[in-house]
Amino acid sequence: MAAKRFQPYAAVFKGDQEQAARLYALNVELSGALLELLHFAEIGLRERMHTQLSREYGRYWFFRNGPLLDDRSRSKVATATKYFGKHPDPGRVVAEFSFGFWRELLTPGGKVTDSNNKYLRHADYQHELWEPALHRVFLERGRTSYDMKDAEHLTRRVQRARNRVSHHESLVFGVAQPGEQTSDKLKVRQSPHAMLADIRELLAIVSPEEVNTWLASCRHAEELITDDLAHAALDHALLTLNDVSWI
Repeated sequence: MAAKRFQPYAAVFKGDQEQAARLYALNVELSGALLELLHFAEIGLRERMHTQLSREYGRYWFFRNGPLLDDRSRSKVATATKYFGKHPDPGRVVAEFSFGFWRELLTPGGKVTDSNNKYLRHADYQHELWEPALHRVFLERGRTSYDMKDAEHLTRRVQRARNRVSHHESLVFGVAQPGEQTSDKLKVRQSPHAMLADIRELLAIVSPEEVNTWLASCRHAEELITDDLAHAALDHALLTLNDVSWI
């Protein structure tokens, strides 16, 4: 692999190539363990959101006769349905939507324009999506339900972890939160432990109880992030990343 890609792992052990290779392999193994959990988190999220929106607006809620989606969302719907004909199977369409599409439905909504790109208004996802339908997805068992902002923040952090895994990037050094900073201008970074906790939290919300019971026995990710090699990587990041606030 490129020396630049391997360098952060070697830096943890002051150039010890064997230990660096072990850490790199652990990071790959961690990605695989998290992918198993992320699979069920993403599938569960989209199925629960689709179910609630279908109950409120019908199976074809993503078309114009449903809630008013903003230009960004409508563009993704058009791309997903381009080759499916006028009356596609909703299940096939839903499977085409990315994690980002679902997360964006938890934001306030963006601009809406007509076919001539003339501005009409802003979509109102709070009143058209969250209040009539999507809040029911985030009714956490035994606790107060999430508000829309909390739900979006959680899914955003999980999406970043998913993207990090999908692009074969490092996890043992934490996950950057682009565009976020503290009041004193520090960049925000999430530790592997907090990342795993978020994934588990989303799973608890969107997965049936029997699935969560099984997933609770899948502890390989926990074992890996508590390994001595993973501890060494995180300690190195804590010492060398001076402009960062950790979550």
